[in-house]
Amino acid sequence: MPMLGKQISALMKNQLSSHDYLGTLSQSVQSAYDAGTTTVTNAPDAKRGSYDAGMIMEMGTAPIPNLPWYPIKAWAEARGVNNPRGVWLGIRAGGVQPHPFLEATMNRFEFSATMLAAMDIMAVDLTALVFAGDTAIGGVRTCQLPILGMD
Repeated sequence: MPMLGKQISALMKNQLSSHDYLGTLSQSVQSAYDAGTTTVTNAPDAKRGSYDAGMIMEMGTAPIPNLPWYPIKAWAEARGVNNPRGVWLGIRAGGVQPHPFLEATMNRFEFSATMLAAMDIMAVDLTALVFAGDTAIGGVRTCQLPILGMD
């Protein structure tokens, strides 16, 4: 399961990279495995001030009347935008548009292939447990899950 989280993190970083002008958000994607609940959690942990940068990307924002100028100017320069003042005024008046990345990550073919490979491994392990009971068969299983199309 921890390997599954790392593979999904790689996909999420790749998905975020097209909207992340400095790389801060995509590089902040973390994977955590809780062995007690066998839960894998993947999410970015970057902040924009005190706000969750991933939620801003996913959901957008309401108007931000006190929006600072310099982050927008830096974004505009990184993107080659000729009218950063128009962008700045637009965000002040209308907020940031959402750029959903969670569902987009899960809709990728590579995500499906990774999940299918993980399910296959879990099914084999579960089948061995059912037939073997408390007797170990083959020890601990480790593998590298395939991520197709990730260079």
